[in-house]
Amino acid sequence: MTDKSNTFVGLDLDGARMRCLVAAQDGGRLRYLGAGTTPPARWDEIDAREPQLTAKTVLETVCNAEEDSGLTIYSAVVGVGGAHVRSNLVKTAVPVPQSRRVVEVTDVANALKKASGALLGPESTALQLVPLEFVAGSGQPVLNPIGQSARQLEARVRVISTRTEEHESAKRLVNEASLCVEETVLGGFAAAYETLTDVDHGNGAVHLGIGKTASSLVAFSDGRLRLACGFPVGSDDVVHDVARAFATTPGVAASLISDYGRAVHTSVRTRSYVIVPTTGPLYEREFGRPWPCSMLDKLIALRIEECIVMARDELRRAGLTNGEVRSLIISGDLAALPGITDMAQSITGLRSRIGAPSHLAGLPDELRNPEWACAAGLVRYAHRLAERPRDASETKPAFEQTRHQEKAA
Repeated sequence: MTDKSNTFVGLDLDGARMRCLVAAQDGGRLRYLGAGTTPPARWDEIDAREPQLTAKTVLETVCNAEEDSGLTIYSAVVGVGGAHVRSNLVKTAVPVPQSRRVVEVTDVANALKKASGALLGPESTALQLVPLEFVAGSGQPVLNPIGQSARQLEARVRVISTRTEEHESAKRLVNEASLCVEETVLGGFAAAYETLTDVDHGNGAVHLGIGKTASSLVAFSDGRLRLACGFPVGSDDVVHDVARAFATTPGVAASLISDYGRAVHTSVRTRSYVIVPTTGPLYEREFGRPWPCSMLDKLIALRIEECIVMARDELRRAGLTNGEVRSLIISGDLAALPGITDMAQSITGLRSRIGAPSHLAGLPDELRNPEWACAAGLVRYAHRLAERPRDASETKPAFEQTRHQEKAA
């Protein structure tokens, strides 16, 4: 991933600001080396622009991470999102050659390959394959069937898919920045990897990742992936709502939200004001126009509520509102806004908390916030891809296998 061995790079394309994080293996854990991100807009600049996803910004972000880490980056595990992300449970079966009748890695690969083509139309591509269990000769579900005697190998696989056009566009952007894509991962899946605990998996948990143009929902029950999907509400919607209402630019609106916004609307801040640079003709000769902070809060709260309601509805459609999941973890854009967990708990009835990265040794305090959860999860995912034994590749659910490896270390 870099010009040094045992280093891992995660590149998050799913957020309002692009983020790149670099870490190295240090004994039994990963240690932070450096990071890069697109700079935020200044709230008092009327010409401030919101960050755009281009090959140039990818290159600038990676260069910032190279300067911070002192390494040259050649490839990365890339986090992507989108409103068209879906997941389906696929059951497949492949014959085990009569010449051996013992399950090998190639049989597992054949079962996964068959699953990857199931239920996908010409406009969709498999983003991730998450094996749940296999059935071989014993007739009992197992996580790793290799070595079992069998005539047939059955597999239950959760296939996470997305639109081919969006997937290829993301890869092309990274390639145009002279970077290789090691693997693409659903951003919310990577953030859940970083923020969900063993207790969360055992009790059932949901991760809500708020991205730039869409949000993702990933749910686990009994340690198994039960749902992965995207829906079309993201931080851009909040930004554009504020920009229109306050007659200002999206760049200024984004900084107003991060600096002054709350996800709860109360009358307490009715008498508090913020001076907003405006594009309105009545104020073109003035520094800006005063707006009540309560109005800013109301605009934010309405969109956040819409996002959480859509997440709740997705859980209901998946049949996960009958006690199978007990907690909701939120990360990504806007997750740090005051009041968001209270709103989430009120709407979903689930214990809610903010998910921030915590596994990387030496991670600076300023990166221990929910916006960096995806990048940190991508680095850990890259480490897992490099460390897992070849003969066990893709034979255990992604989280299950990694937890076992980390405990053994």
